[in-house]
Amino acid sequence: MRFRFLALGLFATGLSAFTAHALSPEETRHLLDRAGFGATPQDIELYRPLSRTQAVDKLLGQLDAPTLTPPPEFLATERPDAATYRAVSDRSAEARRDFTLARQGEALAIRGWWLTEMIQGSSPLRERLALIWHGHFTSAYEKVRVPDLMWQQVALFRDPGTRSFADLLRGIGEDGAMFRYLDVPSSRKNKPNENFARELLELYTLGTGHYSEQDIQEAAKTMVGWRLNAGDLRPVFTPATAVSGPKQVLGETVTELKDVIELLLRQPATARFVTEKLWLAFISPTPDTAQVEALAKRFRDSGYQVRPMVRTILLSDAFWSPEAHGRLVKSPVDLVAGTVRRFGMPIKDARWLAIETRLLGQDLLDPPNVRGWPGGMDWITTDSLLKRRAVLTRLAYGETPEPANRQPDGTAAQYARLSGLTQATASAGAMQGRAVSLGDFFAKNPLFLTDETLLQKVIMAEAPVQPPTRSTPPDRLLELLLDPAYEVK
Repeated sequence: MRFRFLALGLFATGLSAFTAHALSPEETRHLLDRAGFGATPQDIELYRPLSRTQAVDKLLGQLDAPTLTPPPEFLATERPDAATYRAVSDRSAEARRDFTLARQGEALAIRGWWLTEMIQGSSPLRERLALIWHGHFTSAYEKVRVPDLMWQQVALFRDPGTRSFADLLRGIGEDGAMFRYLDVPSSRKNKPNENFARELLELYTLGTGHYSEQDIQEAAKTMVGWRLNAGDLRPVFTPATAVSGPKQVLGETVTELKDVIELLLRQPATARFVTEKLWLAFISPTPDTAQVEALAKRFRDSGYQVRPMVRTILLSDAFWSPEAHGRLVKSPVDLVAGTVRRFGMPIKDARWLAIETRLLGQDLLDPPNVRGWPGGMDWITTDSLLKRRAVLTRLAYGETPEPANRQPDGTAAQYARLSGLTQATASAGAMQGRAVSLGDFFAKNPLFLTDETLLQKVIMAEAPVQPPTRSTPPDRLLELLLDPAYEVK
């Protein structure tokens, strides 16, 4: 049977939409699935009197709300400096292992912190935007190996990433995690490293076909001279080791890396490339070329202001079109964070949730390569669907994943050991048990006991492929979660 999320049909609608009617439950679910991580029954009630414009403005107004989740505790401790990281290779095998495991535990704490903020935080749109930028400006802890730098990069995504793409790009141009990931400190006068220059032009701004190999080579010269400070590992520029003199990029003269970034921001191709990324993230897998072009012009003319751009997208006819519903496949983070948030499942230790998303193929802080997660239908395979059903069942029953048995490369098992996440200390897993998740959901929201249609509308973008048959409400709800239609938003 073919489901609508497999369809490849195009749709074309206007850029702007105006409606004064109050949101329906399914419209609220659609908005909060795309601009956040699921709609709770409380959200449905809160947004019920609002129009589309009022609801979108409410989400935008929350972007500056305080972060509710306390930072990971390790950030308050004395941190290893650059000399310590360099000296690790001179230690004994046991000492190297202990140092590595400790840092991996800190990275896992960041993952758990971020998932908690996605689920319980005061601004779901902020975390949605940060996750989009995380998949766009990719760095991976597996190579960076400095938790502090990954923490600082996530902070970039969550602050300038919700205000100005131009400021975000400038920040990436001085980001320690990015520099380590793309080997900027190894660049030398006689052999400039081209990794960052290539990804800056191809994946972060212009897209393929809008630059030459010479442009990459010349841009790479502007990156020679950047190092990481021996104390706090922050990027510093040392003119004595730089390539002096003018360079030619895209037919213009530049001297420094910041000149390259400002040049890229002036290019219409950059605005189009980033606008299309936002379309793919918020609307559908089939961008409308004419609408993307119009949006991109507005974006560039505004100086790449993110909030007006997101507002226009979320109020567009394309976003609200019935054809847009169910067109996006939920990522593992969407599936896990959205399920926990939607049903008010109390979190005991979100590091377990990070392990679940890893088992499903989306390890926060560790995209698979410079292109990030491919997303879309790449999330759906015979194997991944079985894993998704298993994860949803564990969440519903409050069970703990078994990292040692479920991750062939053993990394998840390492996470568990180094973080103290042993089976002995995690008898109730990430949640507080089924009685406080699906059963409690009905106890708190009795309307859904009698109105099955409403329940389906507020948790699913499409009608279930197989209507539930079980008699008790929690079991009936679990059937809906395991239905293929729950995989899309």
